[in-house]
Amino acid sequence: MRGDPLAAILATKAYGSPLGYKLVERAPRLRRPIGIAMVITEAAFPIALLGPWWLVLAFFAWGVLFHVANAVLMGLNSFLWAFVATYPAIAFVWTLLHH
Repeated sequence: MRGDPLAAILATKAYGSPLGYKLVERAPRLRRPIGIAMVITEAAFPIALLGPWWLVLAFFAWGVLFHVANAVLMGLNSFLWAFVATYPAIAFVWTLLHH
């Protein structure tokens, strides 16, 4: 993964963002680390259920920032609310596992 899919998505008309595309085009060395970090963080999210509460809150904070960035850069406004709406259910499952 070289990070090229990130630039390609940001260059599309449907999900693109001129500002986002300019940012990743100006910093090609950041595309790969950003892409890898996104995959690792999203794949690791279920692990938060096994950790302490502060870890769940950290994942929630990251998730909100990530989805706000997607809403702003890519115009995916419903994307933000759809994912953040799952947080109470995730908190409930964490509570069931730890109490």
